[in-house]
Amino acid sequence: MCSVVAKLYRDYGSYRNAVRRLHRGAMSQKHRVFPQLAMGREFDRILAPMMKRFACAAFLLAGVVALGCDEKPIVPPPELLKNPPPEEPTSRPTTQELLEGPRRQIQLASMPLSVRVPAGWAVKNLDGTSMTFLEGPTPNGDVSIQLVERATTKPDRLQIMVDMARKELKQFPDTMRMAELRDIPGAKVLERQRVGRPAPPSQREPGEKESTPFSWTLHVFVPRGADNYETCELNFIGLTVDQYDTDKALLRGIIDSIAVNEAGNAAATAPSAAPVAPAAR
Repeated sequence: MCSVVAKLYRDYGSYRNAVRRLHRGAMSQKHRVFPQLAMGREFDRILAPMMKRFACAAFLLAGVVALGCDEKPIVPPPELLKNPPPEEPTSRPTTQELLEGPRRQIQLASMPLSVRVPAGWAVKNLDGTSMTFLEGPTPNGDVSIQLVERATTKPDRLQIMVDMARKELKQFPDTMRMAELRDIPGAKVLERQRVGRPAPPSQREPGEKESTPFSWTLHVFVPRGADNYETCELNFIGLTVDQYDTDKALLRGIIDSIAVNEAGNAAATAPSAAPVAPAAR
């Protein structure tokens, strides 16, 4: 088929040259009086057969465009045909795998922290933003935990945060489930849990069931120097009371596995602050 294209190109060149000769002949001194007659005769003699060939070649060109030239198709290398690249697993872990399966230690983005998580959990970045999340499946759905690095905290500021959490626990015993400060190797953890109010029917999507939001926030304070704490926040997004109650064992296990990296432990020096006793649950 490629030879047809080459033939068509040659015919086009001959056609172009013939038109030029025809014009020069028609306008010569011999045919200046009757140029129309001269044009007609030259056309019959030179161009008529060529136009027929040109039309046939143009018809064949349409087939060339549709079918392509006689080139061999590109075939993948034999090793790819024999050993295709493995596909990433897309199946969701079972409840047994989530609760009883092996755990792996993962780094929490740029935080000096790590946690142990089951299959399917990973740290992800929200496209187009600097927001980072720890996300994964649970027996009752999916959970997303936002990871935020806060400004460094002074010991007196830490004491104020603890006092405010305890005050909320006393003032709102019906909604505050936890306000607790505890020590882990190389850091302190301030954990707060609070039950929210269900959204009114006018603010729910059609068919959406009533659900009670559950606020769960942790601040991890890693000592840096003598009077500073590097502050890392873990905030559960969109969690409900029903999901927390159902997935509590899995989520509690992840949170209780928070650990300070070895580099963070090596640089940690206990700030000069009086120890604060954990608040009652």
